[in-house]
Amino acid sequence: MADWNDPSHVESLLNPKQWKFRGTTIMNVRLSCCVAGHIKVTDAGQDIQETMDILAQQGLDPLSEEYVLIKFSLLNGCYCLRCKDWCRLPVITPCRHLLCLDCVALDSEKCTFPGCDNPYEMQSPEILTRPENPNPKWPVPKDLIELQPSYKQDAWDPDWQSTSSSKVAYLIECLKVLQESNIKIGYCLDEKDDRKTFINSQKSPCSVFTYQETATRPYGESCNMLPEKVIIFSQFLEHIHVIEQQLAIAGIRYAGMYSPMHSCNKMKSLLIFQQDPNCMALLMDGSAALGLDLSFVTHVFLMEPIWDRSMEEQVISRAHRMGATRPIYVETLAMRGTIEEQMLKFLQDASACRRMPRAESSKTDHGGSRGHRTLHDFAESNYLAELSFVRTNVKA
Repeated sequence: MADWNDPSHVESLLNPKQWKFRGTTIMNVRLSCCVAGHIKVTDAGQDIQETMDILAQQGLDPLSEEYVLIKFSLLNGCYCLRCKDWCRLPVITPCRHLLCLDCVALDSEKCTFPGCDNPYEMQSPEILTRPENPNPKWPVPKDLIELQPSYKQDAWDPDWQSTSSSKVAYLIECLKVLQESNIKIGYCLDEKDDRKTFINSQKSPCSVFTYQETATRPYGESCNMLPEKVIIFSQFLEHIHVIEQQLAIAGIRYAGMYSPMHSCNKMKSLLIFQQDPNCMALLMDGSAALGLDLSFVTHVFLMEPIWDRSMEEQVISRAHRMGATRPIYVETLAMRGTIEEQMLKFLQDASACRRMPRAESSKTDHGGSRGHRTLHDFAESNYLAELSFVRTNVKA
């Protein structure tokens, strides 16, 4: 709980020294917006038993059903007693209520279970005896924090084979439309003005919105004879696997250029995409974003907001090059209500983009040198501070 989001706590992800773990956490959150999966969590040694021993010292009968239920819930997860949502890592209060983190966070001074209001033992920031927090910012519930067991976690374990992606469903719908237009030889897009807008996807009941950008360029009558060609870009190999699976099911021919493919195979894929009019899509990652001339491409789908803006520019510039004859349409797909939406909104706030690097660079970072930092790197703490549970309606 890291002293209630206190960045001075040595174990807090908001602490400047924890930038490596913070980056890993955000990467996992971003990947979870694209691919189903989970992080396996196990209890750390005797921590849960130590929690149970503390509760026993406070009057909980080790032979009671309540004792067994609490221990089982800490080991395996349970439904929050307040909001009734499932939580894998429930918080046990000193008054023995099992709550989710969101419900606990509603009040740092007392239990939020309806009708309880049991006050916590608060530790004042004036008491500078915390080895894990040399400069506390605010009072924290000492007994609540010390009661929680610690857990061990493995790396993100994606299950792309079982992923049902609303992003990919939207992509397939768009490609089907383009596929139909390819059947009509002579179809040509009308010239439009430059525009940048947020639009809602009405074709699917998914929580996806797209950021669209249209880059106009001169074109002639010869474009009528050219098929629609598409770049599909993703930074995540697991997401690429999901897209490949659904493209194959939909009968849409594509070529792939991504790591860990051998360079020879990448070149073969590129030639197929360039020369075969029936190969409509090129599926690529950042390793293939440099040095390509794909000026015949008409659409670019960025399957998630790209962390490094320079990488995004590289991808788009593969299609939007000198000598191109048709307009290019760029869409960035993002899941509503997630970190992806935060990323897009942050980039739209010009003043925030200017302030963030100055504010973050003024903070001391003793956690080792960092390489190239993007605007999103500077905004990491903001993204983490706004994380919350995703509420879903599960029907029995």
